[in-house]
Amino acid sequence: MIQNLKFSYDLRYASILARWFVQTSVDYITPLPQILLPVPLPPWRYWKRQFNQAGELSRQLSRLTGIATYGGWATRRNGKAQHTLQRSERLTNLRNMFEIRSLPPVKNVAIVDDVVTTGCTVDALAALIRRQAPDTDVQIWAMAVTPPPSRRRLTSGAPTDK
Repeated sequence: MIQNLKFSYDLRYASILARWFVQTSVDYITPLPQILLPVPLPPWRYWKRQFNQAGELSRQLSRLTGIATYGGWATRRNGKAQHTLQRSERLTNLRNMFEIRSLPPVKNVAIVDDVVTTGCTVDALAALIRRQAPDTDVQIWAMAVTPPPSRRRLTSGAPTDK
């Protein structure tokens, strides 16, 4: 679903993923954030897709939870797509990539992303938030987490012995 959302531009998956997230996770989150902050896209990627998948997910999560989305909170400079890079390359790519424009005066926020692969993007954004608002509780709301290579299994339909 995430691949279809991002690369086939099928926005109906944002609604399905958000509904699933709310049904399976929101009851366990305390405190709930006061605002949702979608991970920004670089301008060239937004121009190509004409939407931000994290923004669409955040909008749907907002509709289901009543928590406001604040899309203009940060900008992202152009750089290589993170999903194409190894962890060390991601860290280099993220240096000075983001800039926070402004944050509303709240104590609890959630950064919304579709997939957390290495955590580099959300770590960079959380660090910027904490620099600007040190007392802010930062949560990460992601639809999927990619396990590290050492924890991945090949799945061909049948379990492996390993």
